[in-house]
Amino acid sequence: MQHFGARESGTISSLHRTIGLRAIAAALVFAIVAPLGVLAVVSVQRAWRRQLANVDSQNIATVKAISVAVDQFLEKTTGALDVLGELHAASLGAPDLDEFEHLAGRILLYQPTWSAIILADPSGRVLDSVPRPDNGVDEGAGGDWASAAATNRKTTVSPLFQPPDGRARFVIVATPVTRRAAVVSVLGARVRAEGLSALLRQQQAPPTAIVTLVDNNNRIVARTQDESSFVGTSVSPAFAELRSRTSQGVWRPVLRDGRPSYSAFSRSPQYDLTVSLALPAEQVDGPIRRILWLLAAAWVVALTLGAVLGLLLGHVVVRAMSSASSAIAAKWWRPGPLESPRSTNSLPVFVGPRKRWRPATASATRRAVSKTNS
Repeated sequence: MQHFGARESGTISSLHRTIGLRAIAAALVFAIVAPLGVLAVVSVQRAWRRQLANVDSQNIATVKAISVAVDQFLEKTTGALDVLGELHAASLGAPDLDEFEHLAGRILLYQPTWSAIILADPSGRVLDSVPRPDNGVDEGAGGDWASAAATNRKTTVSPLFQPPDGRARFVIVATPVTRRAAVVSVLGARVRAEGLSALLRQQQAPPTAIVTLVDNNNRIVARTQDESSFVGTSVSPAFAELRSRTSQGVWRPVLRDGRPSYSAFSRSPQYDLTVSLALPAEQVDGPIRRILWLLAAAWVVALTLGAVLGLLLGHVVVRAMSSASSAIAAKWWRPGPLESPRSTNSLPVFVGPRKRWRPATASATRRAVSKTNS
């Protein structure tokens, strides 16, 4: 018969192997830390979506503000041309070209972004320009700007063009000159494309954003970055199709250098010029992505530390339970070797606390029986 204290101690000492207290403690820590990590990731993803919505709203507001600035520049150009038309005092017949050249030369001095002032008739024939070319007309005037302004009876902006004798590119801002409700001539200011690019750079756009001005032929007129490479080229077919369907919007194009971007555009209904802004996606996604990586690293570290602490806690619990079990066994049971019985009719006798069970001899049994009979 094995001793009960030894059996109890062995059972308690093997409890952590049977139930796995260390594993249970580690699992409890994991069950607490894991949901917190998942909750943090979900919260960051929601914040990311809100950030993207804010970026789209800010881009729309920025391109609208820049479009207003471009319209104001064109309105100032129109105002200067209107003053010239009033001072010229052209009649219904042939205009006074000498007076036109004198007045236009004085106004051109105060317009740094203009390269020339052109006078044309309502049919589109160029009559004179300042500075005056050798043949008396400006052959690089850029299409039907004069006839378009006379037909529409309002200020128009020509598509981007490049004279055959130079590398610079221009647009013409044209306004009709009316007398007695009739269009008698058209004045045009030939504006340098680099002047419009400088105007775009003066606006309060993000430093890394690319701002582009597009004409009604879907060609890039001005750009804040890489003007020499992109001014004069056509926009992508996707943007041209999107621009034809709506006056403003957002989309996710890939830039020509291969970088994804968050873009927005706004088209001026008065001059049919479109301002586009492209913000590299890395500037928006980079900080959020770094936060996610930091959260993932912190989560892994927390899980590792939690597992280690769980194992240590389980070890402490097992040692405490083993010590308590040993203390209980030492208090109530006196360990020691068991004596073999001397007769087959011996009975076990309980001898009190902190004692052990031992078999009784035949003489002890007879004395116990005689005491009972007496």
